[in-house]
Amino acid sequence: MLLKSVTLNNFRQFQDAHIDFAQGIDGKNVTIIIGKNGSGKTSLAQAFFWCLYGETSFADKILLNRKVAENLSPNKSAAVRVELELRHGVFEYLLRRKQIYKKNAYDQIRSESTRFEIQQKDQTGNTKWLDATDLEYEVKRILPRELARYFFFDGERIEKMGQDVSAGKKAEEFAEAVKRLLGLSGMLSAIDHLGGGSGIKRNSVIGKYESDFDAAGDQKIRDFTATIERCDSELTKLEDQIKNLNEEIKSAENRKSEKEREIGQHESGRDLQTRKDQLKKEIEAAENRKSQKYKEICQCFNSPPTLNSFFSVWMIDRALKLLQAQNMLTNDIPLINAQVIETLLNQKKCLCGTDLEENQNAYETLKKLLESIPTQAISMEITKFKTEARMRTSNLTDVLGQILEKRKEISLSEDEILNKTEEIRRIDDQLGGEDAAQRIRTLHSEISECEKSLSKNRSELESLIRRQTELQSEKSKADTERQKLTNQDKNNRNIEICRAYARKIHQILQLEYKDKEEKTRIQLQDTINSIFKQIYASDLQLSIDSRYNVSVSVMDYSNGDIETSTAQSISVIFAFISGIIKIAKESHTDAEDSEPYPLVMDAPFSSFDKTRIGTICKVLPEITDQVIIFIKDTDGDLAEEYLREKIGNQYRFEVKDELETSIV
Repeated sequence: MLLKSVTLNNFRQFQDAHIDFAQGIDGKNVTIIIGKNGSGKTSLAQAFFWCLYGETSFADKILLNRKVAENLSPNKSAAVRVELELRHGVFEYLLRRKQIYKKNAYDQIRSESTRFEIQQKDQTGNTKWLDATDLEYEVKRILPRELARYFFFDGERIEKMGQDVSAGKKAEEFAEAVKRLLGLSGMLSAIDHLGGGSGIKRNSVIGKYESDFDAAGDQKIRDFTATIERCDSELTKLEDQIKNLNEEIKSAENRKSEKEREIGQHESGRDLQTRKDQLKKEIEAAENRKSQKYKEICQCFNSPPTLNSFFSVWMIDRALKLLQAQNMLTNDIPLINAQVIETLLNQKKCLCGTDLEENQNAYETLKKLLESIPTQAISMEITKFKTEARMRTSNLTDVLGQILEKRKEISLSEDEILNKTEEIRRIDDQLGGEDAAQRIRTLHSEISECEKSLSKNRSELESLIRRQTELQSEKSKADTERQKLTNQDKNNRNIEICRAYARKIHQILQLEYKDKEEKTRIQLQDTINSIFKQIYASDLQLSIDSRYNVSVSVMDYSNGDIETSTAQSISVIFAFISGIIKIAKESHTDAEDSEPYPLVMDAPFSSFDKTRIGTICKVLPEITDQVIIFIKDTDGDLAEEYLREKIGNQYRFEVKDELETSIV
């Protein structure tokens, strides 16, 4: 399958958009579309899937452009349409999916009818629209839905698959992809059709021959047949149980290994955790000391006089400074009051005997003094005020000293708390921000649960395998005895011959499948490692076990799997996808039968450094016939730099507003 173009009308952000994809002319097989986050990269990726299968992963299932929906009048309709042009085999196709939406009288958008149609053009240029009954089959023939996920990727899916690889998941999905892409599924279907697994299915070819034996009048044949059918039925159930137990055992082993690795990391932080616990106690003690000093400061103000003195001290201080700056002591005579001066003026004779006559200098001087002197000498008032003020400030000296001393101790406690808190933060960075001791206890508990599960499942598995052996032996004996009896009847002999042929073919196919599947898995493992080393140059190597669990280890490192980083895990996914595509291409020995494979992805380049972005951009176009990449604008320059010689077409998302994006 090679994609030629896609056209979108009213599909989410895109009211009218069209993209032509690079077809590999002159070696240019890469199309890049650059845009900011939220500009529509995911919507465009989902448009492919919707056109092919009528499905999206959007939470909001209304695909109609919101601007179109808002402008739609009640009881009026609008259509969402996606057209995909592609080439598959000797035919060219136009796939068109159309969804009608209608706004009801309550301004609600409702889905109406859906129409899907396919136009096929042959090598002579003749076109025809396929019958509706053939559409699903044709899409499945072009690209089965379960395989589409390996060709249409968004960034979140790649990262999620990377996380699953790190956790030892995805084995079943990987196995199914390999079997389908590399032609093993057909062989499995043939095996299942002929007989099934270890237990023969009743509706299989061999099972039907089993039921065709004519046991009329021969109770022993009926008994042997019943025994064989019972054994087959139980063997089929046992096969499923054994498969499930093996999966549970593998899952528990992976969980146990993961927890043991995590314990190893936390064990090294035990001393740090001890130091952290000690720091917490010291901080608590410093907080208590700080709180106590604040209480003692408050106790200094328990009595109202002390409180009043403390808050009036600044006024007293200002008053004393003002009195010191003013010359008030030269305007009066100590102990001489107004009454004394009035007596002298009335007697018109001074104390010294001088006569005091009006309009004379001496008389006027006394009169002027009378105007300014209080009933008590001002100097005495000032002296009295100073004395009281000094008494107040003298009593306050101890309070201020105590407060300053306690404030100094509070400041020391605050510095200690700050320093120890910063040390705890540094320890948390090393411990991953959690209580290592508690985490270790939890991990030990989880490992213990895994070990219990493993012990229980392994014991049950051994019991099932013993029972499987017993049933196979019982079935074999019953089959041998029944053959002796049925060979005496001509019709039964013919049935036995047919059954023997079916069983032989069934056996050959099982052996052939096992051999081919093993070789394919090893080939896939080697191919993935080769690609992985190009993408992520290191001493890491990948291994795929018989159940298609992908693990990462260091070459010549004997301590088992290692934990993978995000970039490493995503590199594994890139290598896995590329490896499947490469082997699928190589599996077609006939050049005419070789089918191109596209790869459409929202590339998570942000997880890689520049060197690995370069290697990915180099490897992908060489392995697959067509690459379509949606790239963040921040990575656009790098992609253009590394893919320059391979870029056939280039587009950019242009955001008009939050409801509409165009492609230019």
